[in-house]
Amino acid sequence: MIKKVELTNFKRFQSTIFELKTNSVSVIAGGNNSGKSSVLHSLAVWEFAKLYLINEKGSKSLLPSFNGDGIGISFDDFTPINIPSLKYLWTNLKPIASYSLKIKCYWDLPEKPDRFLEISFSLTQERLFIKQTSSNLSHGDKLPTIAYLPPFAGISDREQWFSQADRKKMIGRGLAGAVLRNTIVEMFLVNLSKRNSLKINNKIPRASLRQLKASDPFEILNTLLCEIFNVNLFPHNFSPLFHNYVKVDLAKGKFENGRFKPFPSYNKRDIMVEGSGFLQWLSIYTFALDANIDVLLLDEPDAHLHCSLQTLLIDKLVNVSDLSNKQVLLTSHSTEILKYVSTTDILQVRGSRVSYLNQESQKVALIGGLGTEYSPMINNLQRFKRVLFVENTSDAEFLRIWCEKLGLVWPQNLVIWSFANKHDQRKQLFHHLKAEIQGLIGLSLEDRDNNLYENTNASLNETYPDFDSDGSQLKYRRWRRWEMENYLICPPAISRLANVEESDVRAIIQAKSGFIIPENYTLSDRQNNTKPLFDIAGKEVIAILENEYNFNKKEIALEMTASEIFEDPKTLINELIQMCL
Repeated sequence: MIKKVELTNFKRFQSTIFELKTNSVSVIAGGNNSGKSSVLHSLAVWEFAKLYLINEKGSKSLLPSFNGDGIGISFDDFTPINIPSLKYLWTNLKPIASYSLKIKCYWDLPEKPDRFLEISFSLTQERLFIKQTSSNLSHGDKLPTIAYLPPFAGISDREQWFSQADRKKMIGRGLAGAVLRNTIVEMFLVNLSKRNSLKINNKIPRASLRQLKASDPFEILNTLLCEIFNVNLFPHNFSPLFHNYVKVDLAKGKFENGRFKPFPSYNKRDIMVEGSGFLQWLSIYTFALDANIDVLLLDEPDAHLHCSLQTLLIDKLVNVSDLSNKQVLLTSHSTEILKYVSTTDILQVRGSRVSYLNQESQKVALIGGLGTEYSPMINNLQRFKRVLFVENTSDAEFLRIWCEKLGLVWPQNLVIWSFANKHDQRKQLFHHLKAEIQGLIGLSLEDRDNNLYENTNASLNETYPDFDSDGSQLKYRRWRRWEMENYLICPPAISRLANVEESDVRAIIQAKSGFIIPENYTLSDRQNNTKPLFDIAGKEVIAILENEYNFNKKEIALEMTASEIFEDPKTLINELIQMCL
């Protein structure tokens, strides 16, 4: 497992050293163009160069005693990562000196000091030269095997059978997708051999079968695929003596009594015809379970996945990593993944620094967007120094509409920051922002949700004493009603919008939600006859009306007149205007 990496003049990293966790899943995060993928690329290029040296000059070329010349390769032969020109490997595209680009990796071996291998690169007339420039390896030392998987690159319709050595070369060249079936078939053949060795009187004992399913890579892979996609893999019979190509089919079905049972109406089909999301999962878990791979590099593995599958991807990947003793590094822009994983498993790339987070506040700042090198919101904050945190951008849009309805001018110097977290996490984010933006002032707005009405007041001030007393210049406000949508439950405006009688609107609300909307529904203070209105789930009521009359929330806000706007939004709008003066 790789424990430390030193980069010199590689892409954006002129001189960078970073450490890595071994036997775990690390999520590499940062803003656009921060260098997340470059971290993976450095290891992929190191793996490619390591194998190229071994294949061309033998393993002796990696030993400290080797003094041979570098090996030259053409652009067409350089395949680990996709770049338009070899000069793109260098910082600022300037290969200024001979062997000026260096990638050095450290790893552990039992009962030996840290092993390390530095490989250097030189560019002469569009020809890349590679050689080992620093090493403490001894003959027979184990080298880590690294596999790089970019966002899924398609597999071919016919896949040739490759030897283990050729497969290793393909993976090192960044062509793991081209040997996906090979890897599955090899797992399958090993599984068959294990099953045959466990049979007693042509039957595997129950305890032995249970142990096999819990530990064998092919069994684990099929169990995962059935849990998530209701499919299992069925490799074709294969022998290298008789077959040139490998084939793998899948079938849909379910487990019954511990065995997979295909659906009768579903015909088996080649894995190639499945969607990119499935193939992404399949390639990730296949190589994560491959005993021949030590380090797995995944570049945005969530790229083809629905958000509901992203955290499941990580959850299963962590389990597989533990089972197969694998080091996994993955890049991601997904806030769902970043929220899900432990803070200390996030490797942040910012500028030339690559390091693990160690505080929850750093994670909050990263998710909130502070980790980006360029962000329009950050730029606007630096310019205007006023921010409103809301749960959804639509919340601020409603406020702007109502502001104009009231004949007021919406502040043009107010930056809207949609951040669906609570006050305490917004507070941490605000402190990070304020450290970089002097004079920043802000307001954090929350729905009341399950909080008690008694903990609110007409000014909407949050009643928790530690919030406004810390001098952070961030004010905390909470709606008095359940959620923002409660301030859209305006029967007169809805009746005009739907072209029906107001009594009909009130009747629909009462019939389908059980609530009666009183005449004084716009008041801020809750009276005895308005208590249900304050505790009603506004989203549900608005959804009922949208479905009944075929309009959306924004149309309700636009239809409301100044006299129909609730007192709470008026209070907040006036405070925002004052804050932005």
